[in-house]
Amino acid sequence: YVRNDHISQVKTAMLSSTMRQTSTTRSQQIRSASRGALSGGFSKESLQQWAINYWKENPDEKTYVDLYNQRVTNECSSWLDSHPHPSSELARSFFGSIRFVPEKIILTPMLGNSQLPTDLQMGSKFLAWEVVSQTPNEMILAWNFGTFSRGCTFVAFDPSLRRVYHGNCLDTKANKSWLVNVMIPFHQAYANFLLAGMVKKLEDTATKSQP
Repeated sequence: YVRNDHISQVKTAMLSSTMRQTSTTRSQQIRSASRGALSGGFSKESLQQWAINYWKENPDEKTYVDLYNQRVTNECSSWLDSHPHPSSELARSFFGSIRFVPEKIILTPMLGNSQLPTDLQMGSKFLAWEVVSQTPNEMILAWNFGTFSRGCTFVAFDPSLRRVYHGNCLDTKANKSWLVNVMIPFHQAYANFLLAGMVKKLEDTATKSQP
């Protein structure tokens, strides 16, 4: 009986170790997927570095960057995690939310191309934006208004934290503009406004998708 108890304890320990290794591997996969194009994770510094590399900017001249996040419900997180490319759903909810409508109305006469693609992927275009980087959990869309300014919009999903992210970058030329700097506080408030709109759209879509 003692021998059988010992064998049982060894088996239990081996099973526990295997489960811990599997859990660790899964966590590493999540973190890796979460990082994607941003090698340092979802942070302002990583987004700024990506923009500097993408635009081939002088690293000594800083671009403007902001990054905000909001937690979603378990239901919404599970719904996003069930998609092969949650980043496409994020972008569609960002541009498809009711809060983005006024901006869409203003930009459409100038830019056209106002039909939001059903599946946003590399090279997809919408108004002034084009998808230039995509992984399952993150998407970066670049925009360019000629010689005036250029920037990028970032959306991402971290399933381990149940958080969605929205960030923005402006190139160094725009960042030096006194007009842009005056408008930054309004832009930051608007960015949070759009983030909340994206989350609301995601939550509504997740709820409607339930059987």
